[in-house]
Amino acid sequence: RGRGRGGLGPRGRRPRASRPVSLALPRTAEAVGALPVGAAVGSFLSVVIARRPGGGSIGRRRSRCPACKAPIAWYDSLPVVSWFLLRGRGRSCGARISPRYVAVELLGAAAAWVAWRRHGLSAAAAVELAFLAFLVALAAIDLDRWELPYELTRPLLALGLAGSALSLTAAPGLRSSALGAASGFAAFWL
Repeated sequence: RGRGRGGLGPRGRRPRASRPVSLALPRTAEAVGALPVGAAVGSFLSVVIARRPGGGSIGRRRSRCPACKAPIAWYDSLPVVSWFLLRGRGRSCGARISPRYVAVELLGAAAAWVAWRRHGLSAAAAVELAFLAFLVALAAIDLDRWELPYELTRPLLALGLAGSALSLTAAPGLRSSALGAASGFAAFWL
């Protein structure tokens, strides 16, 4: 007794163990979705980095080739993909396009993935992505011009305080965030 047919089922086969239903697909879909969203954010950041310090509009005109100033078609503006398909060159004139554009797009994709990985699809992830996007833009502008424009630092300050007030950041509270913001702001004036 107990051995019988060695634990085999009625047809002489071992019964299959029931497998739990995996919820990995929606999580994977979120991860795959975070990358192009972040790359699009990075593409917008490239526009901000190129136009904002000089006072240019970031929403009123189409992107143009940095060399020949020809308008860039939508299909040549796909983040990351277009730069590689065009081999880092402008379609109309063949001039070299700086790899910084694709680097900023890849940083945006990485920032979105990190924010999603830490918080899932949530408001906290959106706040973190926005915060990281501001930091990427400020770092690039600072490397080029040695300045941090108020048009970006003030909204970043407001975003940090609002995120803290809504408990969407890792800060322990609004008071500590305000103290940190005031200290950082004062450090540039001392």
